Amino acid sequence: MTGTIIRARSGDPEAFESLVRAYEDVVRRTVWRMCYRPDLTQDITQEVFLQVWKRLPQLREPEAFLSWLYKVTYSVATRFLSRESSQQTAMPEERLPREQGPEESLVSREGIKTIRDELARMDARYRVALGLYLEGLSYDEIARVMGVPARTVETRLRRARRGLQERLAARERSEQDAR
Repeated sequence: MTGTIIRARSGDPEAFESLVRAYEDVVRRTVWRMCYRPDLTQDITQEVFLQVWKRLPQLREPEAFLSWLYKVTYSVATRFLSRESSQQTAMPEERLPREQGPEESLVSREGIKTIRDELARMDARYRVALGLYLEGLSYDEIARVMGVPARTVETRLRRARRGLQERLAARERSEQDAR
């Protein structure tokens, strides 16, 4: 893959197309986990690859491409999402994407929708850290992508988990009270 990266960095459009095919799912999943909004995921993914094409000549170490790609994805998605309305809205069930993540094998479709709605309302710093962690990045890798110390990543992940648990518990109590 390093040869493909070098050729794409030199401006070879066919090599770049190969990179897009190889990494599009990774970028899409990462963006999805950053925003949990299907209406934005494809737009942001396309913008990420546009920026990758523009910035690729600046990549010094082709071996570090994946880490660099996560940084570009994080940067583009953060910028894109900050332009969006600050009010997050719940996703209608019919708009949930068909691709399945690891959490889908654990809970029902309704439970997944509830979790995604709550994740969409979560503070972006926590949601992004959690999304990158679910993508399999280590604390150190997340720290490099987000430009924060690893201890900050650890704190954000802890707060994300705790916040999600509290939101889900409050939602369940509210639904029980309504019955």
